[in-house]
Amino acid sequence: ITKSYGNLEVLKDINFTIIRGERIALIGLNGTGKSTFIKILMNIVEPDSGEVIKDFKLSVGYYSQEFEVFDFTKSVIDTFCEQTNQDIDFARAFLGRYLFSGQKVFQKVGSLSGGEKTRLAIAVLTGKDNNLLILDEPTTYLDTLSQRIILESLKEYKGTMIVVSHTLEFIKELVPHKAFL
Repeated sequence: ITKSYGNLEVLKDINFTIIRGERIALIGLNGTGKSTFIKILMNIVEPDSGEVIKDFKLSVGYYSQEFEVFDFTKSVIDTFCEQTNQDIDFARAFLGRYLFSGQKVFQKVGSLSGGEKTRLAIAVLTGKDNNLLILDEPTTYLDTLSQRIILESLKEYKGTMIVVSHTLEFIKELVPHKAFL
């Protein structure tokens, strides 16, 4: 895959295979093509050359910092149930792991902080039957406790994972099979 924006070449001859169960970390300074690469994988951005070949059984869960998958007028629990096709009892127990308990599950998504929205987004992704998670800066809005909750959840995840993060300790604890700088 190759991708440029004008005269700025951000990806050049990227070529590799992702194997089921691998954890891959993309590490680097802002502007080095990490998010562009992810957006190419997600068919949001077209490469200038090259192609992405996906297994027909692939089910991708994608986290971006924009939270565009949320209806901000819905409650936390309604959002989780609708997006995961899980029932209320499962949702309450599952959301509790992400610090959404008691009346907090009835709070409107639009009233959540950035960190709370991130926790909800990761809860939804891990509550679905995805076999690949693509996470673009999942620690950006998180305090230390929330980072730990997300980290522990992702460590339990058995599928394939591609993670972009500037938090090196977070990446180290995920124990990636490959890291691209």
